[in-house]
Amino acid sequence: MVDTAVANDYRKYTDIQALITKVDMEGKVAIVTGGNTGLGFEICKSLASCGAHVILATRNDKRGLEAMEELNLIAGRSRSHGFVEYIHLNLASFRKAPPA
Repeated sequence: MVDTAVANDYRKYTDIQALITKVDMEGKVAIVTGGNTGLGFEICKSLASCGAHVILATRNDKRGLEAMEELNLIAGRSRSHGFVEYIHLNLASFRKAPPA
């Protein structure tokens, strides 16, 4: 049986929105890979809503651009100065990576 007090304390520290909102993210830059869906999308949403400049890096241009548009709408509704931009990034092969 799970102790309710312990479970509630654990949830308190695993809610990313609760953690991030306590930090001023304005002027900060965050790079999130795989931010077009799932956990990465939620992290992008939280960071942008708290004022961060989020770089959403994915290998699928269509899904990345769609996620960027949605995330910028969400960030705009939060009245933060955060925003999301998209860059193409494919980490599947070093051969496909552009030279530095």
